[in-house]
Amino acid sequence: MFLRLIPPYSHISVQAVTKIAKTAIEASGIDPGNHKCGAHAFRSSLASSMVNDNIPYEAVRKTLGHTDQNAICSYARLDAEQLRGYALPVPEATGTFADFLEGRWSLS
Repeated sequence: MFLRLIPPYSHISVQAVTKIAKTAIEASGIDPGNHKCGAHAFRSSLASSMVNDNIPYEAVRKTLGHTDQNAICSYARLDAEQLRGYALPVPEATGTFADFLEGRWSLS
């Protein structure tokens, strides 16, 4: 939770968090390239970390405060290693395709 330093002590705006983040990233010498580097990037990073740590989508959605069940799709990024567990086995090549792979048939 971020609070203002002067009264009234309420939450600071998204714009203020974005400015603080951009200033810190610039001061660090990190080149963000085309990546977002404000408050939205924090949400994306949090959502991605939670999904990659196998936290249920419903918990991630509620943490982000979304009502739409598909809203986290824009934030969450699965890593390649986690996706490997869902890969389908590659079927054995047969027929003309198998002949092509074995060099017994060509496209020309």
